[in-house]
Amino acid sequence: MSEFCKPEQRNDAAAVSVIDRSSPHTGTGENTEANMSTTSSPPIPAKAPAGAVVMDRVIHDLGGGARRWKVAWVINFQKLGTLPLLVGFIAWYHNTSPAAWIYLAMHGSSCLVWIIKDLAFPDPNFQKRITIVGGIATFFAVLGWYWVFGWLPFVPLPVGIRDD
Repeated sequence: MSEFCKPEQRNDAAAVSVIDRSSPHTGTGENTEANMSTTSSPPIPAKAPAGAVVMDRVIHDLGGGARRWKVAWVINFQKLGTLPLLVGFIAWYHNTSPAAWIYLAMHGSSCLVWIIKDLAFPDPNFQKRITIVGGIATFFAVLGWYWVFGWLPFVPLPVGIRDD
């Protein structure tokens, strides 16, 4: 088989062989252990599928009952709530520093762009229905950390750490 072949004649071994000989990152083109590591993926951990099953059960079926919410609704609620939440942090802590406004602009615009993206190109994985308890668990276990890390820049530092 030649180096370049028709699509129906291709296979992974031929593709790796061509890449191995033509890539500037693989050195001499020999099949050394160093060169092999650039073309192959690390093995998947044995417990990864079990973890995915557990996460799927927690997100979609926690608490049982009817699946009334979509994953996208939970994510969009969190994204839409980020802008007013950060404005509230600025007002509550009286932190009107340039860093606070830049943080608000960056995360606020990011969240608005996310909503526009979701309306224009909805992700099929986020259109799955979930239970209400699963939605609440998703919000606090995954998305809630986004708000915790958004709160940290606005909190006043203790006296010994500040530059006052």
